[in-house]
Amino acid sequence: MRRSFESVFVEQCAPTLAGVKPSNLFSFQSFDEDIVKKAVSGQDLELHAYGLSVCLLKQCKTGFFLIYTYRMEWINRILSEQANRDFLERSGYAISNGFTGILRQLSNRFRLERQFPHEIGLFLGYPLHDVVGFIENNGRNFTCSGYWKSYEDTLLTPSGFSADKLPGYDAVAFGCPAMGTEELDDTEFGPMFSALENSLSGKKIALFGSFGWGDGQKNKNT
Repeated sequence: MRRSFESVFVEQCAPTLAGVKPSNLFSFQSFDEDIVKKAVSGQDLELHAYGLSVCLLKQCKTGFFLIYTYRMEWINRILSEQANRDFLERSGYAISNGFTGILRQLSNRFRLERQFPHEIGLFLGYPLHDVVGFIENNGRNFTCSGYWKSYEDTLLTPSGFSADKLPGYDAVAFGCPAMGTEELDDTEFGPMFSALENSLSGKKIALFGSFGWGDGQKNKNT
């Protein structure tokens, strides 16, 4: 039995609907073009009040439709980061046309070009370094593979992490052993964190370390 558009939409876009992911991309097959387009526009209209948008990126003669669901505010944050903007410009996107123009250009690439536009990873919230790594390595030589393929160590030492790497991550977990009551290591971790502190706004941050030194006031203040 063929599943309804609504059931596939909810299943495939659950992370975006729940607010834990900026966007989802899924395909739906139907030979009734009008029903699919009405369903897409209906979901877009209904979810607009919740900061969500739904659009049709590609339609195939075989009856497959490619639908993109996204949180506008989150996508705007991604596209506001200079490293991401530079990457899209190098990839041929006209940033000056705004998101509507960028999305139209992405749709055109899906419809007209033979090669899959792998920069879609950026629009799905994948870290920039992994999107670039995937393209440069043709999907090979990854360090780990899960929801997407990673091309950089996910566990870094303080000396291997700096403010210029932050745009490539949606979330960062900082860990440091206690060097005394409410004191952090001041040889590597302390200087690194101080250099990053002013760049952490808008990022999801987790803090962990030794337990039992004081009541954790330093973490609370941070």
